[in-house]
Amino acid sequence: MEESKSVSPQIGAGSRLILTFWLGALWSVGYLAVPYIAKSLPEWQSLALGLKYLTINVGIFCGLVVLIGRMFELSVAKKPLLETQSSLLVIMLLLSGVYSYRQYQVDVVMPEQDLLYGMVSLLGIILLANRKD
Repeated sequence: MEESKSVSPQIGAGSRLILTFWLGALWSVGYLAVPYIAKSLPEWQSLALGLKYLTINVGIFCGLVVLIGRMFELSVAKKPLLETQSSLLVIMLLLSGVYSYRQYQVDVVMPEQDLLYGMVSLLGIILLANRKD
């Protein structure tokens, strides 16, 4: 019993850090860098789209790492694997995967891609706000 108490906070703190990195990357690239590049340097539009695509793919990796850690944390605590935080994380990963696949197919951002990007960002905020580490 002592061992599970010492393992859980370490995983929780690491997952919070990774989630914060993921969300910070989404916001800094998607809402600061890309709009600035699009307005100031229209000829660099492909670079801006590439940055968003890269950010989403890094987010998928971060999300998978956090999900694996969360599943390990829940199994050590002998709790059910299906719970709110894991569900939000899976939804974020699915939306990121759809965005990544759609971005791979086209060279311009479509409105539904911006909606997907915004939904992933919003779910990330909800997930970070509800973490109880």
